This record gives sequence, C-alpha cells and structure tokens, in this order.
Amino acid sequence: MYIVTLIHEDNTSSEIKVFTGINTIDINDKQLVENFIIKRLLGDNNLMEKEGRDDYIFLGQLNKDDKSINRFYIEQGTNKNAQQYFDEIAYPLLKASFEENQGMYSKIESPLDSEETIRTLIKLYATSKSVNPDDFYRQVIYYDNENSNDMQKHLKEFQENIMIPNFTKLYANIIKEKNNPIMNDQRVRRIFERFKTYDEFCNYVYQSNARDIYSLYNNMKSSPNNRHTYINKLRDFHLSDEELNFRILAGWIERNLVQDAFDGGKGIMGFHVNPQNLKQTNANKQQPQMKFYINAGYDTYRFARHFQEKCEQRNLNYYFKVVDPYKQEHERADKLCIYTDFNNADIFLQCIEEVRKEHPEIRYRRPPLLAGTIQNYIGVGTDGVLKSGASYNSGMSEICFVIMKNVFNGIPKKDILDIVKRKPELIKKVRDMIIGQATRLGLSQEKICIMENAKSRLGKQVPKKEGNIR
Repeated sequence: MYIVTLIHEDNTSSEIKVFTGINTIDINDKQLVENFIIKRLLGDNNLMEKEGRDDYIFLGQLNKDDKSINRFYIEQGTNKNAQQYFDEIAYPLLKASFEENQGMYSKIESPLDSEETIRTLIKLYATSKSVNPDDFYRQVIYYDNENSNDMQKHLKEFQENIMIPNFTKLYANIIKEKNNPIMNDQRVRRIFERFKTYDEFCNYVYQSNARDIYSLYNNMKSSPNNRHTYINKLRDFHLSDEELNFRILAGWIERNLVQDAFDGGKGIMGFHVNPQNLKQTNANKQQPQMKFYINAGYDTYRFARHFQEKCEQRNLNYYFKVVDPYKQEHERADKLCIYTDFNNADIFLQCIEEVRKEHPEIRYRRPPLLAGTIQNYIGVGTDGVLKSGASYNSGMSEICFVIMKNVFNGIPKKDILDIVKRKPELIKKVRDMIIGQATRLGLSQEKICIMENAKSRLGKQVPKKEGNIR
C-alpha cells in the first residue's frame, strides 16, 4: 500500500493520499498518472475487491461536510464491507479531489476522441448539399441546434441580460469619461446634458423616431442621386430645422457611439463585450490565444451576464462575444465565446465553473461539434488554425471537408453511409487524416483544439490583484 503524492504538469502537487504505507511515490510522468490514478483508482470502483484490500483506506486531507477524514477504518463485522465504503465515500471524494487539482491541459478532451463525432461529421458530409468548406461549416456550427424558432424569447433574454445593461454602462461612461474629444462638440454635449441616463435617451430616440430620421438622413448622404426623395420624406415629419438636426444627432449617437461599440466588424458574428468597448479602462484589449464556448440555449445570455459580473467584480480584462438575435445568429452552437490568453485561461475557467455552480437553473447544450470539451459543457478552441485567419470552427470544418472529399472521392454521397457501415475502418482513416493535417498546422495532436505550444502554458495561474486592468 502506498501514499501517493500527485505532481501536476505545472509542478504543483496535490494532497491526494490513497493507501497507507511507509513509502511515498512522486508521480510526474503523465502516462503513469493516467494509468495509476485514473484507470486503476478512479476508473474502477471494484479496486478494493480486485486488490484484496479489505482493512482500511487512508484518504489524506480530503474533506466531507467540512470535516477532515484522515483515516477511515473499516471495522470487522459492520454492515458494510470495505468495498461498499470505498465505493460510497472514498471513491467520490478521491475522484472529486483529483479532478479539482488537475491542470487545465489535462481537463481538455479532444473532439476527435469520440468515434461518434467522426460518424457525425461523415453523416453531415454525406447527407448535406455542401459543395464547399463554407457550406460544410454552416452544417457544423448549426448542428444539434434548438428546435425552436421562438425569436421573441431570444430577443427578450438578449435585451434584458446583455444589450440594455451594456448600453446603459457605456452611456454612463461616455458622460464620465474625462477629456473625451466628442464632448468638444457643443451639439453632442447638449444631448448628454439633456438625457442623463441611457434609459431617458433611449425613450427619446424611440418616441421621437430619431432612429428612422437618422437612417433617412444617412441614406440621403450616401445616395446623392436620390437626395430630393429623402428630403421630402424628412419634411413629412413636420419638424423645425433645429429639432430635425437634434433628432438626427440623437440617432447618430445611438448608432455610432452606442450600438456600433459592440460590433465586431464586417462579417464577424456576435455582440462583443469588454472593458475597452465599455470605456472602463485604458488598458489594451485582451489578446486572445484560445477561447471557451458555452451553449446554454436561451439561458446563454443570462450565463454571459453572470460571467461578466464575476469578471467585473475581480476587475479582469475580459473579452467575450454572444450571439445577436437581431442578426439571426441565435441558433448557432457557439453562442458564447470567451476569449483569453494562456496566462489567464485558468482564471476565466474558474469564473465559468463558479457561474455553473451558483446558478444550477441554467441548462447546457453540447458545445460546437469540433470544439474540445471540459466537463462536457465547456467548449475549447483556438482561432487562426488556417493562414487565412479563420475562426477555429471554420478552420477545422475546412480541414474535415477537404479530407472527407478526398477519402470519399468518386463515391456518390447517397452511398457513403452504407460503405462506412460495411467498412468501419474508414472512420479511423478519416480521424487519423484529420489529426495529421491539424498537427501539421500546429495544433496539439493529443487535444486538437489548442496549439501544440499551449501545453506548457496552461497550468494553474495565480489570480491577479484587484485593479490589474487599470
């Protein structure tokens, strides 16, 4: 019997002690850790019976109900034997302690570890009308989406949890921001002096038709040949020049200073939120090296709000984007993307896990099909897989599409599934070719979803002190 000290990949150690004995073994070899701890201790509840150990178990500093269980002695003649005690008490505690102390890299599961994922990719290729990587990407990113077209519910959750709260914060910060050059314009300053809060401003914009008036004015400027048409439409509002200009400016502020602050740019999905967009800091924007995905259906917006609150409480330099139902994005599987660099990944992962623990009412769906996973509900990916700078899911979809087109070249799509059923070795062939191509592009052969050089940089990090983004 042994006391086992587990040495993690980031050189920290765990207080996990398993069986009594006079020897201590330091395990720093990853394969040995997997074989001894995961397969023998965590992966097999019948260890006690197989090893013939029926006397007692030493659990180290594992806690249950705030009480330290240092030694669990199995009395002879009790109703429960050692195997039952191990299964019911020791095993769950040991497993939970081990998972808690794993480094992040060890927690990530490759999307290609599951044969079912490869079968699904083949099925999507065989049954879709995809003729190019972009078509196949859309099949992948919308796979297993909600069977719901309740746009109003998405809009309501998005407005209440994401859009209105962040518009409100930004509007207040524009007013508070010192040396803001936009305030040098007396006309702009009049708007912010008249409407002290975003709620007041928003009500005015909607009640005064300022958004429509600004849109007509903007169209007039961009289409000079139709100038008189737009002038006549503006005159239909029967406003004085002063009032008309005031409403045009209010519409401009709403569009350019508020709404566009959260836009990711042409062709980029999502409503983008970070301290920089909110004018909360002068620090540089987070430079993403990897990202986490959350897909919680309608609850995604609520999850994002709780995540943002945790980041702001800790003054973290966070950056996330969430699908914008106004852009018809709400059925995507990558509903929430949380960006991070390697050094802060563990901090943001902790925030994610805390939200899940504190809000059990939130229900999670599967992350994007090609994303790596942590605990089956957090997706993991790395952008820039291809030289084109494509997103992770787009880049991996292209790799999969090209490989399956190669493997099934000359075979009618309608026959592919039958052939795979007769020749299951094709599943391994597709998987191995995807892994090979991903590895050649710099992705981890073991994890696929992150770069190979990330392994040594994803150990546990020490949370930064308050004020680090200032």
